[in-house]
Amino acid sequence: MGENSDTGLERLCLIGLECRVVKSAGAGLVGVHGIVVRDTLNTLVLEGKGGETRTVPKNACGFEFSRGGKPLGRIDGKDICSRPEERPKK
Repeated sequence: MGENSDTGLERLCLIGLECRVVKSAGAGLVGVHGIVVRDTLNTLVLEGKGGETRTVPKNACGFEFSRGGKPLGRIDGKDICSRPEERPKK
């Protein structure tokens, strides 16, 4: 994707951020959005309006993150395929 240059997203705690899938190997995931409620080694769990959750694979998607409606940037999921606690060390 190449859109994450110097945004620092790969080092942030993603839980609580607004997230939208902007690229996916499977077209069914593009446009999925919500608040990140869980961040694992290979997936993000997004909670949408109404409380429904979707589990999204990191390595097959590109994401756009925002906080309070303000864009933070885009990142390829492959760049965040690690446990959250290990990410700041990279």
